[in-house]
Amino acid sequence: MWDSTQDVTRSFGVISPPTAFSIDSDGIIRYQGQIDEQTQTASAQGVDYLRNAIILKTVGTWTFVKSGKT
Repeated sequence: MWDSTQDVTRSFGVISPPTAFSIDSDGIIRYQGQIDEQTQTASAQGVDYLRNAIILKTVGTWTFVKSGKT
């Protein structure tokens, strides 16, 4: 989503974009945080925070997770 006015960004309390949200079918935010921990160098291994949160949802341990520095 493009938030040209930053209104949505501020309403969710985002302080460090880009920030990912995963919202369940009831409209509840289940994940808020960094997408991943990738660096500028291709050789560095990072953590895929959003992917891991989605996997937790898939295996049935879906709880709110706020990750990263957002």
